[in-house]
Amino acid sequence: MIYNKSFQVTPSAHLNEALGKGDNLKYLRTIFFIVIGCSGLLFSFLLLVHGYLNGSEFVAFSFGIALLSLITAFWKDVSELSIGGNIIKLREVKSELEDTVLGLKSSTIEMLKMHIKLVRNPVSDGFYYEGGNKDERIDNFWYIYEVIKDLDIEKELANELKETLDVLLRNQLFSLGRLCRKTIHESYPTPFDSTTQLPATRDLQKLAVKDVESNISVSGSDKSPDAFQDYVLDGVEHYDRLLKLSQKFA
Repeated sequence: MIYNKSFQVTPSAHLNEALGKGDNLKYLRTIFFIVIGCSGLLFSFLLLVHGYLNGSEFVAFSFGIALLSLITAFWKDVSELSIGGNIIKLREVKSELEDTVLGLKSSTIEMLKMHIKLVRNPVSDGFYYEGGNKDERIDNFWYIYEVIKDLDIEKELANELKETLDVLLRNQLFSLGRLCRKTIHESYPTPFDSTTQLPATRDLQKLAVKDVESNISVSGSDKSPDAFQDYVLDGVEHYDRLLKLSQKFA
């Protein structure tokens, strides 16, 4: 223990355990802060020599530097501080901070759960717009997903992400079917049926380049065959990106 009349630092049992284990990293950290403390003491001594500090000020300043260095070096191992009879429970303060952080994380997770579920709702009057190659909610989903990934809470929201991805994939398949009624729609006429297995990307790509002129005629598109084909394949890429992410949570 380290004493100074009315000031007392009480190390926890973790200090002895760490020292017993010979943690090299901890020794380096301790030595570093001791060196910093000694440099501070030398600085205060120079201030005293040059008359910038008187005797009592030198003692107080030196003691403060030494104290700060020791507390910083052994921060993880100090359980409480006693100053003039007033005890500061550092472990309790740290515990309260950890509880606060956990509470904020829990609130963030619940908020993002709600946002993920809201993504499933239609943006406009319908789940798609006539002739569109992408479900309107996909961009919103990716925006929210990037936030989730940055916060590293994908695991906590895995179920919600999986369910939302299934909704978006089926609606994207429906949108592609509206464009390619003679190929994609005829192959997958009931995309919203849970028994309908979502197709592999390569299967959709094959259907996207098949009977292009027939699909243009049925859909009433004014695009050229090449432009229409590229337009549909671009929609398949959106499907593929969603499908790859959904496989991560399968």
